[in-house]
Amino acid sequence: MAPIALERLPDRESIEVPAGIFSLYRIPAFPLFDTGGARVHPRALGAHEAGQVLILRDDVPALRLYLRHHLHRIAVTDSVSPAHRAWALHRALTYEVADLLQHLDERAIPAGLMAAIDECAHFVLRSPRTADALLATAGGGEPSLPVHMARTSLYALLLGHETGIRAVDRLGALAVGGVFADIGMSGQPFEALLAPEAGAPDDMLREHPGRSLAVTRRMGVTRESTQAAALSHHERLDGEGYPAGLAGGAMPFAARSVAIAARLSLLCASGGESDVYALLSEMATDVGAYDPELLRAFVRLLGRQASRRQQPRMLAA
Repeated sequence: MAPIALERLPDRESIEVPAGIFSLYRIPAFPLFDTGGARVHPRALGAHEAGQVLILRDDVPALRLYLRHHLHRIAVTDSVSPAHRAWALHRALTYEVADLLQHLDERAIPAGLMAAIDECAHFVLRSPRTADALLATAGGGEPSLPVHMARTSLYALLLGHETGIRAVDRLGALAVGGVFADIGMSGQPFEALLAPEAGAPDDMLREHPGRSLAVTRRMGVTRESTQAAALSHHERLDGEGYPAGLAGGAMPFAARSVAIAARLSLLCASGGESDVYALLSEMATDVGAYDPELLRAFVRLLGRQASRRQQPRMLAA
């Protein structure tokens, strides 16, 4: 359906959006207005545009879809400012949390989750070097990896909150750990993560946690839990994982959480089963791989939210 031909901002509630994220991609299916209320065309905006445009609050669902489809391009395009790239990540995470929690308005998200999302997004704003290096590494020529990073961060954040974590610094550490977990695979085909047995050399997979840890340190990440998530999220409770063969309680909580988050993200990205319950059930059959208590916590989260609407919903891949 073609967008309604509005030339002036209607007298309805609007929200501000960074102008730069609209300049390089497919024209959005909703109108943009300048701060004076006049209709503007996305092609007239520059990627370095520092200002804001307005959209109708009624068009927020369409903005969600736009970010889902274009986040990977925004994340790896140097001409989009680091601030606008971080805004896009922050909004995408916020909208997806709201979607999974069945909230009609993202403003109803629990304060602790919002603060952790803020911390995760603001991490890439601390210096231009951090933002540019992180997002450039995330790109690696493969546009799907940044999307996987954002989704892993989201799942780890929700899982931590569901297990009772309320401290913003701990939730933020999980969120940032999710971002960095598979960054060591940058420059490699994304399919190597989706189906490791089908294409990736064994040594490449086994070495990427170490590379992920190295990137976290170069980016100035000092929290032990975030570093542990990057290094140890491919360990298994039965000791058959890598790189160190940790078992049971030797596997840090952050790593156990991000292990589930990263695997669920990859299963969603594989394009097969679309029911998150079924995906979690599939993961549960891999006995010894994942913390069963954390898997049950994720099922509780989904079940509680599904009961509100009589039907479970999944986070779109």
